[in-house]
Amino acid sequence: MSDAPARPLVKLPETIVALALFAAAIIIGVLTGLRGIELADLVRDPAAIYKYPSYIGFFSHVGVALMTSTAAVTGFAVAVMRGSFSTSRGVLLAVSVLSALLVIDDVFMLHEKASRLGEVAVFGVYGLLGLSVWFRLRKIDNQYDMRGLKVALFFLGLSVFTDVFKIYGPFAHWLEDFSKLSGFAAWLVFWSGFASHSLTSRR
Repeated sequence: MSDAPARPLVKLPETIVALALFAAAIIIGVLTGLRGIELADLVRDPAAIYKYPSYIGFFSHVGVALMTSTAAVTGFAVAVMRGSFSTSRGVLLAVSVLSALLVIDDVFMLHEKASRLGEVAVFGVYGLLGLSVWFRLRKIDNQYDMRGLKVALFFLGLSVFTDVFKIYGPFAHWLEDFSKLSGFAAWLVFWSGFASHSLTSRR
């Protein structure tokens, strides 16, 4: 049996995070309540509130899960590489932040609510960030297979093109949303592989 003293419960990071989130939820609930927003609207699933079929938004949910996974995987790799100032760690950090921003955008439909010019500007920023990561990646590790990233950027670019230029037709929504879903999946697979590669290279 180990003689090491047990850490106090309040110092556990899990406890701190749980209590912080609980407190934040209470504050948000109170503030939104003061504005006349029902707490049930924040905690219940929209399908349950409006009595929609449970499959409503299925592909959207899958896309959010894929991009959230990318942010988590790359963020975890950055945390494991703590203390390292390698360019790979910087790239992974940028990808984690970019993926998280895309999740927030997708969940709260930020670019849809913007004006036409604002929507194009938002997509332009995302595109520049993606391309900057790509070119930086090529400089630091030109032996890593970049084809997966090209596939992800192709599908994401096709989705953005369809959205920005408002392509109409019976399959327009399929083309936009399925391209985005495919791009998110390729994005996750590529960056998961790169994170694993970066961690293995450090050993």
